[in-house]
Amino acid sequence: MSHTIEIAKTIASQIGGRRLMALGAASRVALAPTPAQQGGLEFKASLFGRRQCLVNVALTHRDTYTVSVLKPRSRSVIARFDDIHCEELGAEIELAVETHFAN
Repeated sequence: MSHTIEIAKTIASQIGGRRLMALGAASRVALAPTPAQQGGLEFKASLFGRRQCLVNVALTHRDTYTVSVLKPRSRSVIARFDDIHCEELGAEIELAVETHFAN
């Protein structure tokens, strides 16, 4: 299995399967490495099937994560969190998505 897919699977397990289901995570995609990141995971989140957003989780070269919440069509950034550690990852994503859906 490629290193890119391994990183995406690790991120998904650190977020937690139950939390991903609660966020309505769908269309998971492994992100390719770039000069700014080692790889990552992107998925579509929806609560109650109404509104949607994209969640982009990138593994940086400092072994921390950058989490971005994006509008699905324009891909404009709604919220961005830098230097997230693995134990904080699930809670930060959940907070960011719930804040987006509350507005």
